[in-house]
Amino acid sequence: MGLGGLLMGDLFQWPADPIFYLHHANLDRLWWSWQKRNLTTRLKDISGPSVMIDPTSPPVTLDFPMTLGVSYEQGTIGDVMDILGCKETGILCYDYDKVYTL
Repeated sequence: MGLGGLLMGDLFQWPADPIFYLHHANLDRLWWSWQKRNLTTRLKDISGPSVMIDPTSPPVTLDFPMTLGVSYEQGTIGDVMDILGCKETGILCYDYDKVYTL
């Protein structure tokens, strides 16, 4: 048995596995730790193709919609780059007590 079942292709089965949330929360904390090292620049730092398996696809931007694999939009990448951005976007509003440091 793997995380979220044998295959990671079922979007509705992944969240049924408790380790899913622990894993993704820690990835988020790692990302926030990296951003805080140069917050002004890294809140807008994004690059790469807009389609993961197609490196020739247009580059992703902060205005790129996040659909998370389902048919309705949940905001843009720019909306979720700042976890303290609740005053601006109303989407995220949290912080971590401890972040990774060098």
